[in-house]
Amino acid sequence: MVSKEKMLKSFVIVNAFLIVGMAFLMYSAVAAEESAEAVGPLSTGDGIAKAGIAVGAALAVGIAAAGAGIGVGIIGSAALGAIAEKKEMTSWSFIFIALAEGVAFYGLIISFILIGKL
Repeated sequence: MVSKEKMLKSFVIVNAFLIVGMAFLMYSAVAAEESAEAVGPLSTGDGIAKAGIAVGAALAVGIAAAGAGIGVGIIGSAALGAIAEKKEMTSWSFIFIALAEGVAFYGLIISFILIGKL
């Protein structure tokens, strides 16, 4: 059985990596847009910058949803095992599952920010 401390530690690590990755995607998309604006109005460069922002938004949602799905799958199975042994673990299990689902919302928020820049 996986202990609460190990589950919490793995959640913190996974969330940290996903947040840093999404922040990097957002920063690179914003930097590409600013560099395109610094050059001046271009006929082809503007479309490439907008395409980069759209791809970044799609990657943010896709990677975050995949990470959340993997996390919920692993934690859901461990939570069912923990609840079967001890009924007191039900609230902790729901908290851990909600933390894993929160990763998908991070990606959705980042994608809304990026789409707003189009």
